[in-house]
Amino acid sequence: MTAPLRKFVLEQPGTPDYPYQYTDAIVGFKSAGPFYSTHPAEDSEQVWAMVFELPNGGGFLPAWTNGEADESAFSEQPVLTLMDAAKTAESLAAEEAQRQLDDPVDVGE
Repeated sequence: MTAPLRKFVLEQPGTPDYPYQYTDAIVGFKSAGPFYSTHPAEDSEQVWAMVFELPNGGGFLPAWTNGEADESAFSEQPVLTLMDAAKTAESLAAEEAQRQLDDPVDVGE
């Protein structure tokens, strides 16, 4: 995805003010998750794929999160359908988990 990502901390000021759901909870979507692990053979650090729903049929914002009150980011480019947004969110989460595996020092606490 080429759209810029905007970072935020989930459930804190700066979180997009839209309803969201994790991709593994989207009815009809076959999630690869429920999360991507950032440490081999551990699940202590996890990256979850999520989707924000824009108002008035404005589409969806794909996103990833390390969990509530933790580092997260969303795509600034809306996606028209929920299923496409979920696919994009899963790709973003997988990429972020790999980034954290490759550079564990850069992972927020």
